[in-house]
Amino acid sequence: MEPFYYGPVPVEHDVLLAYMQANGVIELKPYDGDYEGEYIEPVKQFNPDLFTPDELKIMTDVAERFADCRATDMTYISHAEEAYEMTDMKETIPYDFAMHLKACR
Repeated sequence: MEPFYYGPVPVEHDVLLAYMQANGVIELKPYDGDYEGEYIEPVKQFNPDLFTPDELKIMTDVAERFADCRATDMTYISHAEEAYEMTDMKETIPYDFAMHLKACR
């Protein structure tokens, strides 16, 4: 199975994960459940000083909005977005779509 079969991922997803892992920021742990996969566990304490107030607000809003969502929920949510519907499989989704996300209104 391809690493991003289940949904959109950031550009250079594997590079980002490898960098964070190599620098002791995260650990990848096997997911113990009904589905095959892994989850990301933070190793270092979050440092809010690295972000602007606007970036912190966005992260807080997103975390609160999706706090109770499971992976399958996120699949349905992301697939209902114009960004998903208007972009071909494995094509980079332009960030312009972020301004119109239904799930974040």
